[in-house]
Amino acid sequence: MLPMAAMAGLVAVLGEGAEGGLVGWMDRCVGARVGRAMKEAGVSDVDLGERVGMTGASLAGRVARAGSFRVDELILVAAALGRDVQDLLPADDCLSNDGCIFCRNET
Repeated sequence: MLPMAAMAGLVAVLGEGAEGGLVGWMDRCVGARVGRAMKEAGVSDVDLGERVGMTGASLAGRVARAGSFRVDELILVAAALGRDVQDLLPADDCLSNDGCIFCRNET
């Protein structure tokens, strides 16, 4: 998780809009991290969707679209992949200008 001081700096740089800005960047990072976790686990959209109660197409859309995972869905996805929810959230190595390894190398 990002420390509060880092978050304040990112808000100042990125703004708070959902499409771009801080929220959009965090959502893209979450999607990239979920996609990477699925790939590492060898789980398809269809398989993971069945595990969490949604269609494969719906899950694929949530991974690809910014702002699409609700907290409860992300918890279910993490559990289904045998991961901690924290693994799927932006971390302190995920910088707005460069992004972490997950954001730079999306799935």
